[in-house]
Formats: sequence, C-alpha cells, structure tokens
Amino acid sequence: MEDRRERGHIVVGVDGSTGSEHALQWAVDEAHARRLDVSVVHAWSQPVSVYPADLYSEPDAHRTAGARLLAHALTTVHDADADTRIASRLVQEDAASALLEAALDAQLLVVGTRGRGGFTGLLLGSVSRTCLHLAAVPLVVVPPTWTRRGTRRIVVGVDGSEPSREALGWAVAEAAAHGAGLQVVNVYDLAPLISPLGAPMPPDTGIVDTSSRALLAEMTAGAADAGVDMELVPANGAPARTLLDATRDADLLVVGSRGLSGLRRLLVGSVSQQCVYHSTCPVAVVRAPAEETDDDAR
Repeated sequence: MEDRRERGHIVVGVDGSTGSEHALQWAVDEAHARRLDVSVVHAWSQPVSVYPADLYSEPDAHRTAGARLLAHALTTVHDADADTRIASRLVQEDAASALLEAALDAQLLVVGTRGRGGFTGLLLGSVSRTCLHLAAVPLVVVPPTWTRRGTRRIVVGVDGSEPSREALGWAVAEAAAHGAGLQVVNVYDLAPLISPLGAPMPPDTGIVDTSSRALLAEMTAGAADAGVDMELVPANGAPARTLLDATRDADLLVVGSRGLSGLRRLLVGSVSQQCVYHSTCPVAVVRAPAEETDDDAR
C-alpha cells in the first residue's frame, strides 16, 4: 500500500470568488489523476486605517471569516476521490506571498485568473500575476470560462528553448496521467524580408517548415515510450495567437515561461503572458530549473 506521507501535493489559493472555486475543483481533479494531495490556502490580512493606532476590526473577526470561507470552499468540491487528502491552511499574510511560500515544496501551484479584489476589467489579478512571475514550481492559471469535463486534449508550445523542453516533458507526463492526446506545436512567424533594393522578399516557407518539423521530431524523440498519442504541428503565424487558436477545443495549454526571443532577464515571456491573459482553457506555465526568480537574483 502506498505511504500517503510520501505523496506530493498541489497548492491552490481560494478567496471566496467563483474563479477560485473553479481553481480548487481543477486542482482536486488533477490531484486524483496524479495521485497527489491538495493544500487549500486562504490568506487574510487586517486592514489598517489612515491612523496607525486604529484598526478597522479585531483580528479574530478576520480569522473567523477566513475559516468560514475555507470551510465553504471545501463544500463546493465535487466528486473528490477518497484517497485524495484535502487539507486547508489559513494564513495571516498577503495572498501572493502565502501561496508562493506554501508552494515551495509542492508539485504544482493553482490559481484563478482574478480574485474578489481589484478591478473586474483586469485580465489577470495582482496575486495571479505575481505567482506567474515568481512561482518556483509549475503554475496553472484557471480562467473563469473553465467547465469541468476532464482532460482529453492538451496543447503544448515548443521552440527549442530550455523552458519549452521542460514544458514538453511536463505536458507528456500530464497527458499520460489523464490518458489525453497531446498536440505539440512549433510556431514560426515568417515576416517578409526586405531586399537591398527595398522590395519585399517572401521567405522560403518550405525550408522553414522542414526545419520546424525536424525540431519537433528531435524534441519528442525521447517521449516515444510514454504511451501518449502525440500530434506534431508546425505552424506559421504569430506565436501567442496561433497557440490560442489551437486550444479552442483543448482542455489545457502548456507553455514554457520564456522562449528563445526576448530578454534573458525576463522571468515570463510575452507569449506565455498573452496565453495566460487570453486563454479560455487552463494554462500551465513551466519554468526551467536553472531559471532564477527576482528573489534568487538579489
């Protein structure tokens, strides 16, 4: 029999919003597929008035409200597997710091796109955005459009960079855990070249397409024994837009934190951010082990 103490866990943040309830349900379903446990975290902080000596209310009131919120969140979970342990944690700290700290020894961190605070027009809330840039483990952002139907099709974007190789490895394991199909997409953007005379020169699409197919074959060669049904897709277009178009009927999009383009110091590249901001399905962002966070750099 498996020793439950040896099992890893998923950390998920809840704040009473519908979006965080979706994130919790996704995390519980994922824990069942991956044979992991779940740590449900709610963080609270006591508001302070403009007068430092005055507090709006007693700490116990916020602590009690947080405990009730956690208890209610657990009642929203459907079909939780009996073997999946779900533990709740109430933390007096700002939400992003609490989640990042709780996830240091986790296999995965899960958040919704936005919580109860902030402006409703924002595509990504401040807590989710902070986790996107600083999480040391793979992060899954669950949009409010997510509907529970299982994970049957996964899309992963690759470009040969180290983060995209990590993303591919994570996506292969995810597809194997769920018995899902995996579409591996390499996007190349063929902008016309300009000749010395100033006339546009159309690129040789055949050469670039062949190179893309070779990259896909090389990157997936080691995944042949995973038992995953993979489709290799070279595609011409804007990377973020092309990946988002590929996920219209997908259940999960997986990307590396940064691609080959962009500045080395960027923790999350523009393609990954655009996918998180605009995807209608959950997005997993996977960082290569060698990447450092702002805290590591200081």
